[in-house]
Amino acid sequence: MKKLPSLAMALMLCLGLVLPAAASDTASVETPTTISVGGIVAVVRSDGSLWVWDQDLDAQGREQEGIFVKFMDDVVSVSTSVNCNAAIKTDGSLWLWGNHVVLGDGSRPTQVPTPVKVMDDAAAVHCGSIIVVIKTDGSLWAWGYENSSGTVGNGTTDPVLFPTKILDDVVAFSSNFGSSAAIKSDGSLWMWGRNDDNQLLNGYQGNASINLGPMGIQPLQTLPVKVMDGVTAVSCGTQVAVIKEDQSLWMWGEAKLGNGKLYTQSDEPLKVMDDVAAISSSNANLVVKTDGTLLSWGESSFGVVGPMGYTYTPVQLMDNVVDVSTNLQSAALQSDGSLWLWGYELPGEAGVWGASMGARPATPTKFFTGVAVPTRPSPTVAGFSDVHESDYYADAVVWAKETGVTGGTSATTFSPGSTVTRAQAVTFLWRAAGSPQPAAATSPFTDVTDTGAYYYDAVLWATEQGITGGVGNNRFSVDGTLTYDQMLAMLCRAAGDTTTGDDWSAAAVAWAKEHGLTNGLNFGAKNSCPRSDVVYCLWKQLA
Repeated sequence: MKKLPSLAMALMLCLGLVLPAAASDTASVETPTTISVGGIVAVVRSDGSLWVWDQDLDAQGREQEGIFVKFMDDVVSVSTSVNCNAAIKTDGSLWLWGNHVVLGDGSRPTQVPTPVKVMDDAAAVHCGSIIVVIKTDGSLWAWGYENSSGTVGNGTTDPVLFPTKILDDVVAFSSNFGSSAAIKSDGSLWMWGRNDDNQLLNGYQGNASINLGPMGIQPLQTLPVKVMDGVTAVSCGTQVAVIKEDQSLWMWGEAKLGNGKLYTQSDEPLKVMDDVAAISSSNANLVVKTDGTLLSWGESSFGVVGPMGYTYTPVQLMDNVVDVSTNLQSAALQSDGSLWLWGYELPGEAGVWGASMGARPATPTKFFTGVAVPTRPSPTVAGFSDVHESDYYADAVVWAKETGVTGGTSATTFSPGSTVTRAQAVTFLWRAAGSPQPAAATSPFTDVTDTGAYYYDAVLWATEQGITGGVGNNRFSVDGTLTYDQMLAMLCRAAGDTTTGDDWSAAAVAWAKEHGLTNGLNFGAKNSCPRSDVVYCLWKQLA
C-alpha cells in the first residue's frame, strides 16, 4: 500500500516552522544521522555521498572540496567516535573503519583504514566506546571491547567481540560516559551502564559494581531496566537528557541545567525548558528549539560554547538550525544544508591514521554545503508513539480513539501497519454505529459461539444488517485476515447500498472510489487491509 505523500516536513524546513522532537547523535530508525563529530567530522550529502574532514586523503586521488574529501557513496547514515566510524548504506549494509575497531567477527585490528562490511539489515547505528545497531526488525544489537561499565547491556563487564542481541522493539539509542539508553516503540526509556549519578533513577542501585579505588565503589547495571515512559528522544552526556512527548527537555545526574550553576546534582528529572526539537549532550549541551534557534551551555574549555571556561546559562549561537552534534567539537546543520563547525579538534582522520586535522574555530563557521537535511517525523497524535501528525491517517486515528472505535493495540501504540481480522473489522464498524444491541441472541455461525467475546454482538448485528454473511459453510472466519474489498463491501452495505453484479469485489471498490473513500490510496483489492486504512476508510465514510 502506498501512503499519501506529505509535504509537512519539507515545508517546516523551508519556512523555519516548528520542528518535531529528536536527539542528535542518537541512533534512530526514524531519522538518519547526516552529521557526526567524533574523532573525525563526517557528513552525508543529499546525493548519498559521505564526506570526511581529512587533510591526507586527497593524496590518494579522492575528490576534494576544501578540507573535505569524498569517502563513500550510497550512504544514508553515519556515526563517528575517536576510534570507531560507521556508515549505513542505502541497501541496509553496515560498514566500519577506524583504529582498534571491533568488527563483530571476534577480531580487533589495530588499523582498519577502509570500510569493512559487518552486517545487513541495519536501520540505525551508534559508534562510540561500543557499537550499537538497531536492525530493521527493531532488535538492538551491541558489542565492543570497552565494556567495563556494562554499557553493552549483555549482563557482563567483559569485552564483547560479537554482535549480541540486547532488546526488541527499539526505535532509538544513545551512549556516552559509560551510560547507555534505548527508547522502545511505546515511548518507554530503558537504561544500563554506570549508575553513580543515579542515571537509572532507582536510588543508585545496580546488579554489579566496580571498584575505582580512591573514587570508591561505582554501581553498575549490566542489563537494561525501565526508567520512564513518554520519551521521544534521549542523549547521554555527563548528564542524561530526554525530550518528552510535549517537547519539554528534562535532565538528571551530574547535570548542567543552564540555571546559572556549573553542576546541579539531581537524583530526579528536572525540567530545563519547553519547545525543544533536538538535543546533543556531552561536556556541553546543544539544544535546537522548535523555531530553529540553537542554544548552548556547559563546558566551553574546548571552544564548544565560546570562550575559555564555562557557560552557566544558555547562549544563542545560530538560527535556522535543524540538527546538531557535539563531543569535544561541535557541528550544526542549517535548513539550507550548510554545515557549521566550531570547538576543539581531535587528531585522527578517516582512512589514514596518525595525522592531525588542525584546530577548529571557537565560534560557528560555515565549512561545507549540500548536506542532506534529515526528515524527522512530525509530532505524535492521540497519545500514540507510532502515529504522527503528517500521517495521512492521523485524523482518522484521533477520531477512532475519541469515538471508541479502537483504543489502539496498547496505551501508547496504534500499530498502523498491523493486519486486521474480520472480527475486528465488524467490531470497529459496530462501535462506530453506536454499539447497537442485535435482535437475535444466538449466532448463526459455528465459529462464533462465545457470548463473552468482544466481537459476538458485533458479528450478530452485522449479519442482521446484511453487512456480511460470513465466508460460507456457516462460518464467519473470526481470525481471517481482512482484505480491502471485504472492508469496502462492508462499508457499502452499511451505507444501504449493494455490491451487485458478477464481481462483488470490483463493485465494492468502484463504490468506494465514487464516494471518495480511497482517494490517495494505492492498493490491491485482495491485499490485506492494515489498521491505518480500516480506520481511514471508516472515518471518510462516517465522520
